[in-house]
Amino acid sequence: MIAPPIVYWVAIVTLLCYLPTPVIAEWVAIKPSELYYNYVAVTWASETCALAAGYSASGGVMMRTTDKGLTWTRVASNVDFGGLYGLSSRVINNVKYFVAVDELGLPYASVGSDGVTWEANTDYLATGLLDVSIGSNGKAFICGSSSSVYIGDASTNFTSWTSVSPSTPASSTFNGIR
Repeated sequence: MIAPPIVYWVAIVTLLCYLPTPVIAEWVAIKPSELYYNYVAVTWASETCALAAGYSASGGVMMRTTDKGLTWTRVASNVDFGGLYGLSSRVINNVKYFVAVDELGLPYASVGSDGVTWEANTDYLATGLLDVSIGSNGKAFICGSSSSVYIGDASTNFTSWTSVSPSTPASSTFNGIR
């Protein structure tokens, strides 16, 4: 019996060092090729594919596994990631969306490619972006330091973000966000 995905999430977030084997409930040490990064976010792309995002003094890194975490490769991207702090994915209308955020205020999006190809947003948002979540309603929120909260939409492939005030009462826009 394969362990539920949440068990894998915990394993990957802890610096990609341990992963439960699908056969027995024990932890197995793995060694990602990008050892000098702090991995802080992880999301599943499918039952066997996951992405992990991180940062170091030299910038950001996106790692990808297609075998449930046994091996990891760096995502070769057409963008230079800043130090990544947030990562989320969601299938909406049979299209797979990923959004990542970096410390400099730049969101990145990957649409329909299992996280293989990425596009950087052209506008910087507030610095210190820390997390992102895509809801089942096609809306995504990015949050960060200095009370920064932004909302984006799958209909624009998450290329446009609008600042929203955290003091605004919740409305139907927020439905489906974890």
